[in-house]
Amino acid sequence: MFGKLYQVTVEGGRSILLSTAGFQFANYDQGGSKIILQDRKGYEDEWRKRQNSSVTRDIWDYDLNTKKYTQFSDFEGEDKEPIFSADGRSAYY
Repeated sequence: MFGKLYQVTVEGGRSILLSTAGFQFANYDQGGSKIILQDRKGYEDEWRKRQNSSVTRDIWDYDLNTKKYTQFSDFEGEDKEPIFSADGRSAYY
């Protein structure tokens, strides 16, 4: 339920643990320096409409160079399935 986020080079080799924080739907930007993802704080019914609680998902950005997380959303309801725009200047979820 709380998956870990690993990175592996295209050439293969040993995987590198990026986070144990329970992130999901991780996507790189075009430059490969940032990852956008949704968190998972606890169990939430995927099919429950208009859910508001302390465990609803939020969107985060992870900068691979600085090793810092930035929270994109803090809406009381669900924020899910983020992706970067084609130019990398925006994000959609």
